Amino acid sequence: MKIVMTGATSGIGLVAANVLLEDGAELMIGARSPAAAPAGLGRGATIASLDLERLDSVRSFAAAVEEWLGDAVINQLVLNAGMQVGDVRQRTEDGL
Repeated sequence: MKIVMTGATSGIGLVAANVLLEDGAELMIGARSPAAAPAGLGRGATIASLDLERLDSVRSFAAAVEEWLGDAVINQLVLNAGMQVGDVRQRTEDGL
């Protein structure tokens, strides 16, 4: 089973990723800082850079997913990335 996942480098996402890996899933994980991902997460998981505030990063991650999939399909999406919301409205570098 091929699963694309965000938010898997800490908290409940990390726990979920490890459970999925133990069940034999193949994971493609998008992480803002792949180098900071826990060492145990690397077993059976492919970790690629994904900064959801930057559209070029989203496009690069999508290309990495396509390459990782080959002729296969995504069986599940686990969209667990968090978002920090404050009182101040900010725009991304893409103007969003």
